[in-house]
Amino acid sequence: MVIDAIDRKQLLALVTAACRGRTGLTVGHVNAYCFELLFRDERFAQHFTKMDVVFCDGYGAKLGLRLLGARVAERMTPPDFIDHLFSSLADLGERVFFLGDEPAVVERMARAVDSRFPGLVAGAHHGFFRIEDEMGLVETIRTSGASLVLVGMGMPRQEEWIMRSRDSLPRCSMMAVGALFRWYTQTEWRGPKWLTDYGFEWLCRLVVQPRRVARRYFIGLPQFAARVAGLLMSGCRAEVE
Repeated sequence: MVIDAIDRKQLLALVTAACRGRTGLTVGHVNAYCFELLFRDERFAQHFTKMDVVFCDGYGAKLGLRLLGARVAERMTPPDFIDHLFSSLADLGERVFFLGDEPAVVERMARAVDSRFPGLVAGAHHGFFRIEDEMGLVETIRTSGASLVLVGMGMPRQEEWIMRSRDSLPRCSMMAVGALFRWYTQTEWRGPKWLTDYGFEWLCRLVVQPRRVARRYFIGLPQFAARVAGLLMSGCRAEVE
């Protein structure tokens, strides 16, 4: 497993510079759920080896990676840094396209960001498009003037879309952001900072959406712990760049 040993300041600087230079950076993140997918889904794992930047998003992933020898600078999650990124991009006159979630949610996201950062929003589209409509969607993004596409369609679909579309959008940077749109618009309660900062974001999500996430946490978290323990016993170590 390869993860970049960068902190929040470095990540924001990399993304901002890529948007300004139109170099087409691709950004992914690792959490406990992703960790298990990497071992079960070979195609998903290949996508991560091709990402330009992979950062740690998740308290469990941070702990697991450190146990495996990775010097993870800090745990970063998009809701905590996205306004700082928006502010930097708005100051430079860059524009952002929002892709993912349900129509009402992504439209609410676009309105919320536009009210705080006028001129930043290049466009928005829900994540429930048909594969036959994808070429038209890519063209919409290409002509929107966006230098950054935030892709919130959940794992592994958001990473698959980024890898599938990067060659068609070479001047757009893309970042996988999971449930960011829901949290940013308060469509879904994220939980207080004193819980989320200390590894209990999963508990907040379980309270809000038990049917949706119960399997991920009641089965997935023990699997993650077992996976880390197995890797430690076998002598495997995480790679850091």
